Amino acid sequence: MPRYLTSEEKQRKRSLILNNAVEMFDHMLFREITMSKLAKKCKIAKGTIFKYFDTKETLFSFILYSEYDNWVDEEKFALSRFDTFTKQQFIDFTRKRTHDIFANHPRLVRLTSMKRVILDKNINTELYAKLAQKFSCQMREIAKIAASKIPGASEEEMFEFYEAWHMAVVGSYNLGISRENMRKIEEAGIGDIHAIDVEKSALRSVTYYIKGIFCKKEN
Repeated sequence: MPRYLTSEEKQRKRSLILNNAVEMFDHMLFREITMSKLAKKCKIAKGTIFKYFDTKETLFSFILYSEYDNWVDEEKFALSRFDTFTKQQFIDFTRKRTHDIFANHPRLVRLTSMKRVILDKNINTELYAKLAQKFSCQMREIAKIAASKIPGASEEEMFEFYEAWHMAVVGSYNLGISRENMRKIEEAGIGDIHAIDVEKSALRSVTYYIKGIFCKKEN
């Protein structure tokens, strides 16, 4: 008779799969990662992975939203260090947080840039709705905290700000040339390629947006 795993054993197996998938993603292109390679790295049968994640996109969606969870916790902590923000303080705060996401959360930025065109196309609808709803609630919570620290700001304005902030980060990332393609360009000896400074582009966009929020309030 087959032995049934306990809840703890199942969680350990699930964590094993997720942790190894993260390690592969940090060193490989997404298209190079297969469930077979992941199973070999985990030293388990490929069928075992499918018991926990029905598609590769579902697996990496879980990783993406786990990264969001970490970012949300960090954003709440960063906001908690201020009682109130002036315009310049909030500009400086957001620029620092923007730098941090590029410096310390490249996995989150990279996965978010893949979300719409890759991950969302092959994930269970019910699961997707659950993950998306949770993140939306988290964004609302952060927006409420930020609004309480900016005189005259509404929760809706700050929710829209965080939406715009994410779009600036992901948009700048997608406009930039990937390291893989830059390497190929350099190897081919092709010059005069204008490579967008991804972080600088995102910083410029979010700074303009914040100034717009405060300008509206001042008028």
